[in-house]
Amino acid sequence: MSRWVDRVRGVLHAFYPGQAGGQALAEIIFGAVNPSGKLPATFEKRAEDRGSFSSYFDIDGSGRIELSDGVFSGYRYFDREGVEPRYPFGFGLSYTRFGYSDLRLSSERLSAARLLAGERLGVSVRVANTGHRAGAEIVQVYVRDVASSLPRPPKELKGFARLTIEPGQSGEARVELGRGAFEYYDPAHHGWVLEPGEFEILVAASASDVRLRATLTIVQ
Repeated sequence: MSRWVDRVRGVLHAFYPGQAGGQALAEIIFGAVNPSGKLPATFEKRAEDRGSFSSYFDIDGSGRIELSDGVFSGYRYFDREGVEPRYPFGFGLSYTRFGYSDLRLSSERLSAARLLAGERLGVSVRVANTGHRAGAEIVQVYVRDVASSLPRPPKELKGFARLTIEPGQSGEARVELGRGAFEYYDPAHHGWVLEPGEFEILVAASASDVRLRATLTIVQ
């Protein structure tokens, strides 16, 4: 895409359009439908920018190729290395615009015992359609473990919510995060670990577009 993408006003990626794909594309192009899709992958600027680039080739002729990304696959690798993608995970344009405000957590402090017993953290955010067309927005909630005993990605997608909003109106996106949003797998102990500490709750329009953030403290 690098040879031409900066010379066009927009890119419409159809992925797997299916039998009715032609009609769906026409409805988007002519404005009958407001697109609201978000990318399920990161589009890199160069193939070499991918963390798994070396895993596509049998460099040493051994007949084996090792996928060595570990937990740092996709956007997690781009975040860790500070590599700017062509289009980030979760990115997608619309014929309208959305503003985010009023991020709230159901609690700013939770005990690990309560999470392990099934309690969930409620995350809510106000989303306003500031444009002139009705449209749908997909609000993404990422979690960042501020300090972990084992290496973890700078942030990880843990939930999302889709809202359809009329122009000039707003709605509330709500996501609940359970213990799995904060745990990591410890291979030394062959199990999941919920480590007390500070966690950032990041509300974003894409992996590269964090709009709001709040802090949660998990105590023993």
